[in-house]
Order: sequence, then C-alpha cells, then structure tokens
Amino acid sequence: MLSGDFISHEIPALKLSDSIKQVLIWMDEHHVLHLPVFAAGLYQGVISESDLLSHQNTEDDLSTVQDRFLKVSVSNDKSIYDVIKTLDDYKLSLVPVINPEGSFKGTISYKEVMSAMVRMLNLNSAGGVFVLEMNYVDYSMAEISRLIESNDARVLSSHISFHHNSQMVDVVIKVNTDSIGSILQTLERYDYVIKAKFQDTTAEDPENDRYDALMRYLNT
Repeated sequence: MLSGDFISHEIPALKLSDSIKQVLIWMDEHHVLHLPVFAAGLYQGVISESDLLSHQNTEDDLSTVQDRFLKVSVSNDKSIYDVIKTLDDYKLSLVPVINPEGSFKGTISYKEVMSAMVRMLNLNSAGGVFVLEMNYVDYSMAEISRLIESNDARVLSSHISFHHNSQMVDVVIKVNTDSIGSILQTLERYDYVIKAKFQDTTAEDPENDRYDALMRYLNT
C-alpha cells in the first residue's frame, strides 16, 4: 500500500500571503493542527497551530513565521508504514505528499491512516481476533499459521508489538472464522499464552467481546 493510494485533496494548501487569522480558521474547519505551505508551487513546510497561536499579531501573514515551518513530507511512492512513522515521529495531524519536483499532491491525515489500517488488518472482514504473548525469540508466524490451518482456518492479518524495554511481544492475529475456540485450544496445547480474545457477538462463544474491545486494547 503506497501513500499515493490514500491522498486527500480536501485540505487547503496555504500561501505565504495567507493571514495567520485565516489559517487558524481553516485549521478549525478541517479539524487539523497542521497545514502545508507553498510558494510559487513549491513546498515550503508545515506550520502548526501552536506556532501560530504563539505569534502576537494574527493579522500578519505566514511569511512572518516562516522560520517555524517544519520541513517534513513524504513522496507518493512511500509505503503507508512510512507515513505512519512520519506522523508519529513529528507528532503531526497530517503529512503533505510531495512529488520528486516538490509539487503538492495532497495530504494524508490520521483519518486516511485509519482507513489504511482497517484495510491492512482486514477489520471489515468477518472473523475472530486473538492476542498471543511470547518472547520474540520464540515467535514463528509459520508455526502459528500451521496450527491455525490445522483447524481449517486461515490467517487474515497479523501484527506484532514489543513490550516496553523487553523482548516480550504481543502477536495480534485475525482469522477467517468467528469460532476460534478450537484454534485457541490447539495453541495452548503447544504452550502458547493467549493474552486476549475477541470475536463477533454472533459467534458461538458468548464470552468474547466485541471488536471495539480490540481497538481499546490496541490503544492502550
């Protein structure tokens, strides 16, 4: 999945002649904390709401705060993972997408990133989700997939997250069936630790939570 697949054209590109007051209004209208700035069609950087609010005179234009522009962007041939990393590294609400010549292609915000994550993790597909906890040296997706497939199921997506300052990892797996009881029993027989499990309320096991429980878990 390339960044170019998730570009939005809704966010305005600013000019150096735009007033700080007007830019703050646009940020409020579009629910963002950053906006890209251009001059003569070439990218100049991103300006943040906090930098604009710290400026004394909001009647001034953006050229007066040009030294505060953050020169960060992604090209449209980067992966969505690069976009996510850039957003996190620079604590941005959006990132501009620029072509090799420096022309503006659009922006990618957290809204587009969430859409990409839903597609990558197959969250719109039916199926159960569970979390395995293990030491990273013991992790083998080939082995886990083999055990899942021995129960006539398939892995739709998987994700690994490291514990803080540890070699322990959580492996989040989504499979193509809501009935995950037999899969979990097989994994437990091979000494896998089931940290959490989630499935649709239409599944056979009523003790499992809704998918929003998974999203709460991922956000902790």
